[in-house]
Amino acid sequence: MVSPGRQIRVAIVVPTHWDFLMGGAQLQAKILLEELVSRPGVDVNYLASRVNPDAKTGSDYTLTQIAKPGALHRYGLFWDFLSLQRRLTEYQPHVIYQRVATAYTGISARYAQKNNIPMIWHVANSTDCAVSRFGLSAIRRPHGYLEKSLIEYGLKNADTIVVQNKDQQDQLRNNFGKENAVLIPNFHPVPPIPEEREASPLRLIWIANLKDNKQPQAMVDIARKLEHHSDLQITMVGAPHLQIEQEKQESFERSISDLSNLTYTGAIPLEEVNSLLEQSHLLVNTSVKEGFSNTFIQAWMRCVPVFTLGVNPDNRLDGGALGTSFSSIEALVAAVEDLKQNRSQLVENGRAAREIAKRDFSLDNASTLADLVLSKTS
Repeated sequence: MVSPGRQIRVAIVVPTHWDFLMGGAQLQAKILLEELVSRPGVDVNYLASRVNPDAKTGSDYTLTQIAKPGALHRYGLFWDFLSLQRRLTEYQPHVIYQRVATAYTGISARYAQKNNIPMIWHVANSTDCAVSRFGLSAIRRPHGYLEKSLIEYGLKNADTIVVQNKDQQDQLRNNFGKENAVLIPNFHPVPPIPEEREASPLRLIWIANLKDNKQPQAMVDIARKLEHHSDLQITMVGAPHLQIEQEKQESFERSISDLSNLTYTGAIPLEEVNSLLEQSHLLVNTSVKEGFSNTFIQAWMRCVPVFTLGVNPDNRLDGGALGTSFSSIEALVAAVEDLKQNRSQLVENGRAAREIAKRDFSLDNASTLADLVLSKTS
């Protein structure tokens, strides 16, 4: 418990800092941090392993590198058990907020239990709420089993779990008996309404890292099926495969080399991503699974509906203004072709999507989350 008038120390534990790589979890952590440091008497220490040494933090918060990433980190973050415990001991937080399910989830929970402080775990992906089983694959990959075990330890021992959507809430209840997960939707600043887009060409955008579960090749397949439409252009944005997966990167680049309707930008700053969204008509997502993708909210805020291949958080992509979830590439392609003939409906849906996003995903949610974090110290 923190005495009235004393400074509250909040540890935010996320594997990656946004100046190293800006993903959805990093964006949400950044916005939460900005909300926390705006409160009087709150000190924040952001602890991560993947850190840009040139990151500028100013005087608002402290950035602490847990441990320098090495070759062993490809097998998991459990190697940092002692390092993270040591960094937390040095800081002596009053509350820990941990996001992205890794060994850091369990390590943070262990520190919190030993030191009698609260730990909040924020779910970043719906797969983190699934039950793991010990089988033959675990015998072949004992490091993977150890990493998952630490995640589940953190899940079971966190004082509070925050989820992004009702599906995650239901999974935690059904799989782990967690009845009190707190639902706080993701948040995003409300940007100015974008200028009216040029009607042609129809611009599609895909935003994700080139990980297997994001299925970038599915977007390439979509582009190939739409290549005969001269008034349609596709942009793919996202960090390339890791250096250790160079063969995958080369294979991806070969697959797009002959596509005249597709441009791949690689990783670009968030401001440039948002600028591209303001010029686009439709966001396409091909992920196998998402928590609640920040790119959806970024798009909706800028009057851009969303098409996905199966992902449908809280059934919001049911064919209304926000967009549609499809069961196949062929169905998605057919819907894109229909949109080319009905631009007025696309514009109308985009405007309605912005109003829904402003209502449901504003910075009020960040304020609610900050209130929750700080309430645990009273």
